[in-house]
Amino acid sequence: MVVPASERSLSPAKNLMNGAMTGLRPQRAPCVFTRHAVDRWVQRASGLGLDSRLSVMVSIYGRACPEKILTQTTSTWELTKRSILLSAATYYVAAGWRFIVSGSGVVRSIERIKPHENF
Repeated sequence: MVVPASERSLSPAKNLMNGAMTGLRPQRAPCVFTRHAVDRWVQRASGLGLDSRLSVMVSIYGRACPEKILTQTTSTWELTKRSILLSAATYYVAAGWRFIVSGSGVVRSIERIKPHENF
């Protein structure tokens, strides 16, 4: 389905379908956030006293870049842990947030990079 440019928006769509929230990333394919990802965003952003509006989440995700794992030890541990928990996924980071994205482009979860900030 092609959406006319006049109807495109960077803000998230208001309707939730099948537990997912949709929005458009700037210069990228449309993205889908699971209900779990949206719930984690609201919970964690609110817990830190940050703005928990969905438009802020989509804006940060639009600026996210693939996460680089710095050491072999971290790489092995993180890849093993994540493959068990989430199967194959790509990890994007921006502004202290990590977005876990499945191979099909669905944002499955959102967490803070610093573990002690995940409420």
